[in-house]
Amino acid sequence: MRKIMPKILSFILCCLLSLNSVYIAKADTLSPWIELARMDNVAVNKTFTVVFTKNIVEENIDAIVIEQNNKFVAVNISYDSDKAYVTPVKPFAEGEYKFKILLGNGKKYFMKFTTSNIEYDYTKNSRDKVIKVYPRKDSGFSYPYYLSIPNNLVTSKDINIIVEPNNDGRVGDVEKQDTFVKDRILNEGSLAASVNKQINSIILMPVFPRGVTSDGYENWKLYTHELDRDTILGYDNEKIRIDDQLINMINDAKNVINKENITFVKDKVLMIGFSASARFVNRFALLHPELVQAVATGGINSNPIIPLEELEGQKLIYPVGLGDAKEILGRDINLDAYKKVKQYIYMGELDTNDDVSGHDGYDDAERQLIYNLIGRNQLPDRWNKSQKIFSNLPYPIQFVTYKGIGHTINRDTISDVTKFFEQNAGNEFLKIQPHNAY
Repeated sequence: MRKIMPKILSFILCCLLSLNSVYIAKADTLSPWIELARMDNVAVNKTFTVVFTKNIVEENIDAIVIEQNNKFVAVNISYDSDKAYVTPVKPFAEGEYKFKILLGNGKKYFMKFTTSNIEYDYTKNSRDKVIKVYPRKDSGFSYPYYLSIPNNLVTSKDINIIVEPNNDGRVGDVEKQDTFVKDRILNEGSLAASVNKQINSIILMPVFPRGVTSDGYENWKLYTHELDRDTILGYDNEKIRIDDQLINMINDAKNVINKENITFVKDKVLMIGFSASARFVNRFALLHPELVQAVATGGINSNPIIPLEELEGQKLIYPVGLGDAKEILGRDINLDAYKKVKQYIYMGELDTNDDVSGHDGYDDAERQLIYNLIGRNQLPDRWNKSQKIFSNLPYPIQFVTYKGIGHTINRDTISDVTKFFEQNAGNEFLKIQPHNAY
């Protein structure tokens, strides 16, 4: 692939003093423009390809520019013998643009194209439709998210959205996390993909960075993937917290799904997660219970967030409990709504993956609270004490311990989660009979 030489602009600046821009502007008053076939739904920040007609020869190109509303737009352009590759310097705004080419023989060509904040793909195995939605800061989210729509979706019946937060276990910026999420979605490797086709649902997975700010600074203590205290207090100087960004993604997703002629989408979502993403789900459901129908969380490290402000006379700061939740959120938690969120919380009896002992997910103050009030040993101490605490609280939660497994999922856990979601689609809380568990 060759790059356009400076005289034909390898990049087009939004400056009217650009020689080629002036050249194009003057050319508008000369011979008529020849219109090429238009393009629609060009992704707002992805390279797209323009295929030349046989009359457009590389050596004869004098100038190429992109315009919107008679203003020149900054792009990088490279090309080979019969194609131009256009990459926006900054994401395009959604709307209509013109791609213009001037040849040395006086011929002029233009192509209209429209941009979209969504990009379509398909899973490799089943040809399920995958939609990537790019950041929409005006809609309240600064990171992309993915939707996966099964090809067997029954559009005439109620449809669930299953939200699974991204969690690859490593520090990574948006680009790295996007690669991870896309791979999981396209190859149906997400936890949600194991259950969504059985309960008529669409998957939503956000692309949240972990421990890397937009300027490339790494802070491994920002454990965004489990919605830890550092994250909830503010991540990357964003004006909108990540949990609220996920809410905005969910609302935006409903509009995107509706444009796919899918209308029977339930208002409340299902949420699923394992390990760090389980803690994200567990905490999100308590912070925003009005939005959640049911959750399934596995490998949660034996200490789900406690919906109390204090325990045994000690203040339970977030994420141990709700002791300072009002201070953090600026509002009270809707515990009446939380009483309607059905929860399936499970651990393997051999699970040794204890996040509490680490220093990325918990600070010393949180860790000591957990050790003092719930227990130092994850299994069986904290796990049993957590269940005892919740047994005295009015919340619809089923705790399950799986025999013979550690920090993992298997066919039994997937089958049980699916059954739990199926049975808890309405107002009534129904426990299931799990496989190989006690």
